[in-house]
Amino acid sequence: MPFFIKVEVALKFVPFIIGSRGSIIKHIADETKTVIASPHRSDFPSYFYVGATSETNLLAARDSILDIVKKNDPSQMPMLQPPNEEDTEEPANKSRRRAK
Repeated sequence: MPFFIKVEVALKFVPFIIGSRGSIIKHIADETKTVIASPHRSDFPSYFYVGATSETNLLAARDSILDIVKKNDPSQMPMLQPPNEEDTEEPANKSRRRAK
């Protein structure tokens, strides 16, 4: 395999990439026609080593791994917007009773 790359991933994302019994990493390897070696639990920093016969397949595997990281990274989640004043106003048809 003439093309190799190592993809650094934070340890907290490794289980998301490997999947249950290696199902996700195996799917990525099969889909991209690559060979992927996953890091050991004690490895720090965590690298996935990817080998391929073409640069296109190599980059596709790298992108698949990084997409999983992006999907599971809370900093990539859309920010919640505070409600508008219009959303918090009570409807006009509701009567308000004052306590005496």
